[in-house]
Amino acid sequence: MGESGSRRRGRLALLAVILGALVVPLGLRAVNRAVRPPDAVPSYIPSVESPRARAPFDREAVAALREAANDYILIGDSMAGTRIDPGHLSTLIGGHGAAALFHPGSGPAYWYLTFKNFVVSAGLRPRAVVFFFRDENLTETLFRVNPPALDRVARNREPVLDELLAARSQGTFYGLHGAVRRVYQ
Repeated sequence: MGESGSRRRGRLALLAVILGALVVPLGLRAVNRAVRPPDAVPSYIPSVESPRARAPFDREAVAALREAANDYILIGDSMAGTRIDPGHLSTLIGGHGAAALFHPGSGPAYWYLTFKNFVVSAGLRPRAVVFFFRDENLTETLFRVNPPALDRVARNREPVLDELLAARSQGTFYGLHGAVRRVYQ
């Protein structure tokens, strides 16, 4: 009989450890909320970033682009800005000219959000949008993902970008990583 009692205690101890491993991290949610800065908001790319204070979306840039109604929009990093003079290009092409949306040190996440939120969502209808990039920068998803720089071009939620970043940074099981992150925060 002593052996069955010790087995029972062993099983109870194992069950306590398993429950503790699952329940204790849930307490971290409360800790995370308590230590979070008061102006922190959930990230638009939660797979790579925790809640933080963020800069607002740049509505003024969108309004200026709408007003200008440029025929061409150029998107890229500082290398494009050193190679292309939008004023001279506007003179060459005539019409309503070209708007340059160059941001130093930016990468494909920034360019995607600029195109999606400044051009497409704003209802702009340029003749062409031209992306300037070098080497593999356009297809390297994690190249220069700088959330503070993305703030001005990102909306409150960017699920497509977040899924791409999660798949690239966390590999095949990015869905499992996301589920654990949502449960345990």
